[in-house]
Amino acid sequence: MDITSSCGDYVLAAVLNTVQDIIAMIQMITPILLIVALAILIVGIFANPDDKKYNKKLYNTILAALVVFLIPTVVELLLGILPSDIAGLELGACWEAAGSVTYGEYTSPSDYVGLGQEATSFRIDLSSLVNATPPSSTPSSSTNGLTTDCGTGQNLAGITNQCISGSGARAEVVNLALSYLGYPYVYGAKGQEFTPELHQQLKNENPNRSFMTEEKAQNYYGKGFLAFDCSGFISYVYQQKGYTHVSGGSTTLSELGIGTTYEKLQPGDILWKEGHVAMYVGKDSNGVNWIVHASNHNDGVKLSTTNPSEFAKYRRIINE
Repeated sequence: MDITSSCGDYVLAAVLNTVQDIIAMIQMITPILLIVALAILIVGIFANPDDKKYNKKLYNTILAALVVFLIPTVVELLLGILPSDIAGLELGACWEAAGSVTYGEYTSPSDYVGLGQEATSFRIDLSSLVNATPPSSTPSSSTNGLTTDCGTGQNLAGITNQCISGSGARAEVVNLALSYLGYPYVYGAKGQEFTPELHQQLKNENPNRSFMTEEKAQNYYGKGFLAFDCSGFISYVYQQKGYTHVSGGSTTLSELGIGTTYEKLQPGDILWKEGHVAMYVGKDSNGVNWIVHASNHNDGVKLSTTNPSEFAKYRRIINE
């Protein structure tokens, strides 16, 4: 379950994660208390076989234990009958994914929005909650110790074009990916121009998926924006640079090229976990690793930090 696409709000995810921890604790403690209570009641029954109050207490204890064990089932049933998308959040999927929240230090919402995005809420990429100094919201030269101003102005999203240093195929692929920062995430999109017709088509094809509101989509229509989902973004960027074999969903991409490890990542490498893929950008001056990815319909294409526990597989397309 990809938490960044189903549960883009850290506060909500943290609350649900706390609820899950409380329920798990209750379920762990309840059997112990039940055993102790049953032992006391059984002793009481044998000591006073004619005293009916012990039988009643026994039944009540068993009933209380059953209720506690049924709490998670009741919660999941309630989440299941709620609308699949409330304020851009898939609550049922968020409940399932909340247990994988990556905790870390953060100071304000603006610390974790994508480059050039205005901090208006706590809707952030949960995978970026690590001890690092993210880039500022108005990037200039060397803002994050990794990317620098390319000197080519801003892209359609009003974000200063960012580049990594160096030359060669790796830098070309990464810099092309960075040029799409702020572009919209739309599930099922593979780099097509984002139009009302495409938006509706993808909604019809994927009725169980969450999409951005029409009000937000209006900000992109008719302005030349391309739309991507996570695998569509990686495929599109590589194909634009001549790697036409890089295509398919996230699982397919996880099998392309050659395998590598987190410690040996190089710019352009693909990072994969169940339901999501990203592109490695590089390591900043603080030793923090960065990725660029089509995150979710709230954040679009963005830069995020990553850590060894976040992704399961690493693949290298450019072996130079």
